[in-house]
This record gives sequence, structure tokens and C-alpha cells, in this order.
Amino acid sequence: METQKVDKISTTVKVGANPHLFGLAKTNSLVNVILHVMTEAKCKDKDTVVKQAKIKPGDIKHIAVGIGPSSFTGTRIAVSAARGLAQAIACPLVGISTLDILAMRPNSKHAIVYPVLDARRREVYTAGYDKHGRRFTDYMVLQPQELAEKLSEAGQSVVLTGDGLTQYSDIFRAALGTSLTVAEPILWTPDASVLIGLAREKIDKEQIEPYFKVLPIYIRLSDAEETAKRGKLS
Repeated sequence: METQKVDKISTTVKVGANPHLFGLAKTNSLVNVILHVMTEAKCKDKDTVVKQAKIKPGDIKHIAVGIGPSSFTGTRIAVSAARGLAQAIACPLVGISTLDILAMRPNSKHAIVYPVLDARRREVYTAGYDKHGRRFTDYMVLQPQELAEKLSEAGQSVVLTGDGLTQYSDIFRAALGTSLTVAEPILWTPDASVLIGLAREKIDKEQIEPYFKVLPIYIRLSDAEETAKRGKLS
């Protein structure tokens, strides 16, 4: 079947300096609505996004959503919005990790890829991916120096990408030297077209769960939960 040109629509709603990205694309007879939070933001009206694409809710066959790890608030909003829409129009929901999306962006044929997302608290979210984009580690939250030491000990060529490099690239450059390739900054943020591609792979493999089973990836406790936990221990 001939694949139609991807028609992507994106709008941003700014909350301070943090954008909320909506992407929508049509490929073949499949329509994906993507609600992906890059950082903290309030959700824009979903109906507006659908109208911009000139489709009806009944035309939507699957919904894909970025499920983090990222901002606790932003990820929770995005997943809740996607689950609500999936329930309302009775269609499957596909959740894709933000780290999985980022790992597919650099054109790396010979090196492993580690996305590095700023997790605050002087930590980063990360995971390791082989040259085919297959994840071979758990999703992790580490201090940059800890990750740099692990990669240095592995002794492999590695590509790093993600907004965590804004603050911590010097740490990785010092530890990894010539074995490190830093992706272009334009590749440090998730792309809706990559989300679509990864969602389509899951759909083709029938790796789809009911909408209520799609949950955010948090990895660690939120600030509020950490505070409450310390209070119980004190």
C-alpha cells in the first residue's frame, strides 16, 4: 500500500517557558492523535486539535501518547487527557516512553544511544539503546557523574541526546572523551513523527492494551511524595 505523506499539525501552549506539544498525523487509513507533553503545561482543548486536522472523532482509530519519564505534572496531564479521549471515542491508546522517542532521533548506526533528560535534583532520566533502537537497560534516574562513570567503564562509543546535556554535557565530555558523540541540539527534544512511528510498530504487532492500563512512567517519587516519606521517617 502506498504510504501517504505525513500531515503533521503541531500547536504550542506556553506556560512560562514550557511548551506543550500536540501533534497529529495521518498515515494510510490510520489516524493517530498524539498528545505529548515535553514539559509542564496545561492541556489545550483536544477538540481544537482534531478540528485543525479536518477529521471527525469517529475517524480516529488509535491514540498515541508520550508517557514519560518527564515532568510529573505534565506527564500526568497528557496521559489523563489521552485516556479521556480514548474512553470517549472508544479507541485503543498506545503509550510510548519519552526516552524511546529520543533514542530514535539521532542517526546512529554504529554506537549505542543514551537519551539524557533533565530530572531536576541534579539527576537525569536515561536508558541504553543499541544501534537498532532496542532498549537494553531499565529506565533509570542517575546523577550525571554516575552515568558518565558507567559509560566510561563500558568503553564503548556512545551517542548522547536530550535536554540534560544543556547542564551536564561538560561532565560527559570530560569522562568519555573521543568515545562520545553529542547529538545536535535540534534532536534533544521529542518529535511527534517518531512517536507516530513507534506507535505504529506496536499497533502492527498488536501490542495494544486497554486505555486504562496506559500509565505514566515516573521512575522515582515526586517531590511531594519524597517530602511525605521523610516526614513519616522523622
